[in-house]
Amino acid sequence: MEHKLPSGKRAGLLLFCLVIAAAIAWSGLLEDFSEDYVNRAFAGAGLIYATARGINGLVSVLQGTELDVVFVTVAIGEALDPINDLIERFSDFILVALGSLALQKILLGLVSHTLFNTLLTALAAGVAYTLLRRDRSLYKPLFQAFLVTAFLRFSLGLVVLANNWVDSTFLQEQDQQRHAAMESFQGELREASALAGASDSF
Repeated sequence: MEHKLPSGKRAGLLLFCLVIAAAIAWSGLLEDFSEDYVNRAFAGAGLIYATARGINGLVSVLQGTELDVVFVTVAIGEALDPINDLIERFSDFILVALGSLALQKILLGLVSHTLFNTLLTALAAGVAYTLLRRDRSLYKPLFQAFLVTAFLRFSLGLVVLANNWVDSTFLQEQDQQRHAAMESFQGELREASALAGASDSF
């Protein structure tokens, strides 16, 4: 069974889409926005990870420390054990997120490479040629190959942009508040560590 070729307005719309797809691929606009978000997300996650590891380090220092306050001995480390476990798990989660962001950046670089853009453009030109020449035998395989290549070329960038929208609309303010709370807690741990060190010196 021969594949029916688009004609009239449908053929014109398809040719327009082929040109637009190639133009967007070579412009790099999608990758510019996507890479900007990935870089910002990577930097933000890195700060959170550093803060979490800093808290973990302070808790480790305080483990086993006892603070004498008016004839009362307080075991700081024992009280912080559950928090230490939670921070370690959170650090592992952030580390996985950092790995995911690094992978996204690598994949964005691959799909936006000149060879990938050249392949997409060549397939678009082939589809346009078969459409104009009304060549049914080559149109279907070339069009299917173009769709697969276009999906690989643009899908990751679109997903990253969707993540950016969700993050900036719903999550960014909450993440900033959590990070600020973590930094405040880290400061309190530093004060407790300094107090414990001063107590040990007497």
